[in-house]
Amino acid sequence: GVSENDCILLDKAVGRHPYLNAIILDEFFNTRDMKSSIDKQINSVLTHYDYLFRILKKDKLDDKVVKLYSAIHSSSILANCIGQIHTTY
Repeated sequence: GVSENDCILLDKAVGRHPYLNAIILDEFFNTRDMKSSIDKQINSVLTHYDYLFRILKKDKLDDKVVKLYSAIHSSSILANCIGQIHTTY
């Protein structure tokens, strides 16, 4: 199962975002290490997000990123990272 501490870590990382919870928990059930699972999956999502943002910016569609960003729980670690990526470009 998932311990209470693991649930707290997961909630702090991605809030209640269903897709992010699913990919992190999928990794967790293979590794049984919540911190490692969160780190690995957040890095993966950020890599894809960064790539997507660059493509959309070239096509002048980067305003769509705001919609993607808004879908993620605002107090989550991932949302903060995405906000930093968004303001860098």
